[in-house]
Amino acid sequence: MSIPTTDAFVKIRLLNGGSGNAQTKLFHKDVEVDEPFRLYNWAFHIYEPQSHRHVLWDVGQSSDKADYIPSIGKFIDALGCLGPGKSLGEQLQAHGTQPTDVDTVIFSHAHFDHCRPIVKTFPNALGHFGPGTAEECMAKLEPYNTDPKIGHKFDPRIFDPQISKEKWEELQGPWEQFGPFDKAMDFFGNGSLWVIQAPGHMVGNLCAAARLEGGHWVLLGSDCSHTMALVEGKYEIAELVRPDGTKWCPHENLGQAKETMRKIRELKQRHGFHIALAHDATWMKAKERDPVLFSLLDEQLLKDVDEHVLNDEPF
Repeated sequence: MSIPTTDAFVKIRLLNGGSGNAQTKLFHKDVEVDEPFRLYNWAFHIYEPQSHRHVLWDVGQSSDKADYIPSIGKFIDALGCLGPGKSLGEQLQAHGTQPTDVDTVIFSHAHFDHCRPIVKTFPNALGHFGPGTAEECMAKLEPYNTDPKIGHKFDPRIFDPQISKEKWEELQGPWEQFGPFDKAMDFFGNGSLWVIQAPGHMVGNLCAAARLEGGHWVLLGSDCSHTMALVEGKYEIAELVRPDGTKWCPHENLGQAKETMRKIRELKQRHGFHIALAHDATWMKAKERDPVLFSLLDEQLLKDVDEHVLNDEPF
């Protein structure tokens, strides 16, 4: 299955979206040593030079508690999650981009570490979710209640039409074949950025394929997998049993998640794609650095990798 050809390209900058505490057993099945590690959270700034459009892929976590309803805020605290030292707006301004320049935010999915209300920070941006997100999230808001003891998995300030002030919509396509994936949308219409339906993690989950100047392709994999070791088939996906006897898995549909990972692996092996997952930092820690992925980092992030990421520290 071929990859569409084009001379168009986008420019991408990786953004720090915070981090949290994690353990290998949460993602890898049958690990011999359950080691704690820092689970980083990457977002991306995508610039399309022909139309001068500025797009964000995910928004990471925030250090501002007002960006979350109380129940999600308590959940974030319980997980030890931290927002970035500099907000996304500050990081964009360091690149010469104002938050008001951002016209689009594409949410890979609706979980709190990728998605939150944006109208305050990016007032000119239209949000986009994958198909099925609205129905899925609204179903889990009923009955509407802000009591943190009851809580919400998703933020009603986004998904409840009676109170939401957010501007967003689900992507409508048209959907085409892209390599091994059946449903991909040519977002800019010039073949430089393809938004791809990637089922498994949750309803409406997305990934994206971006062509850089010079012809290299980067796959923004978000939570299609939480580690490259899973994409590469070195481990099976974890399935845990909680103390109350219920099962937990990092993906809502395990079979679909495995198939999506297989397709990402095919893009890497057969088509030379460079894979940038939302939470994976192994490529930053590798002895042989991928020059394509490292081209997504500005000078400050290069310093942060050496000073913080290599030591599993928040920054």
